[in-house]
Amino acid sequence: MSRSILLTLLCIAGFSIANLAGAEGCDSTLVPLNGQEKAFYSQFTVLRAAIPQPPTGWQYNERAKDKLLTGYKYLPAAHCPGENYYIGLGIDYERSLSQADMDAEVAAMQAKPDPTKQKKLDELTQQRIALVQKAMDAAQKQD
Repeated sequence: MSRSILLTLLCIAGFSIANLAGAEGCDSTLVPLNGQEKAFYSQFTVLRAAIPQPPTGWQYNERAKDKLLTGYKYLPAAHCPGENYYIGLGIDYERSLSQADMDAEVAAMQAKPDPTKQKKLDELTQQRIALVQKAMDAAQKQD
């Protein structure tokens, strides 16, 4: 009885150590980056430097500001074998709206559409509906 408990505890300890060796979501041991991978990821700073400044009256949003900090940690120390590491560099801009800006937006949303543009929109909507129907028919034929 005590041997089976000891064996069970050893198995649990082994699984725990294996989980500690890998990162969350990684089924194997993390592998440190080699020189070629470090060189590849170092290009992040070149991409970051190429990001355009916000237009007049706009600013980077909070998430973007974090990515643009000099000390932003983008380079992983290791990677999970067989999985790709993704560097997200989506930068968003924002601007504060005055009451006049918000009123103009509301007025534009409530305005009657241009008849020519509305006709084109209706035609495109009908084309989309027809394509969806064709796709559904094709899918049913394959079932």
